[in-house]
Amino acid sequence: MGMMLVPLKADKVTAWHSFAEELNSQRKADFAEFNKRYKLTKHEAWLCETPAGAFVCAIHEGPGAADMIPSVAKSSNAFDKWFISKLSELHGIDVSKPPTGKLPERKIFWTA
Repeated sequence: MGMMLVPLKADKVTAWHSFAEELNSQRKADFAEFNKRYKLTKHEAWLCETPAGAFVCAIHEGPGAADMIPSVAKSSNAFDKWFISKLSELHGIDVSKPPTGKLPERKIFWTA
């Protein structure tokens, strides 16, 4: 599983809502194909608005989760390029470069 907690630019919360709605409606079929292509079985994004600012917690599960972001960064697929451009616009990140700092580490897990 992959999990990322990424800061959202302060002036981009409304734009992020629009991006999420677009993935869930007009681009739903493209997003489903994207996830299948990268061998994901689950892809969620949670908006976390805190006193320290807004963050997005993205969860990627499936056999391709660990390699999804580096693979998308190298893709020439039109949807992938659009997706990456939105991440850059909303979060100010360059997905072609590894993130600085330590990656999230799961410490507690429970399931019924």
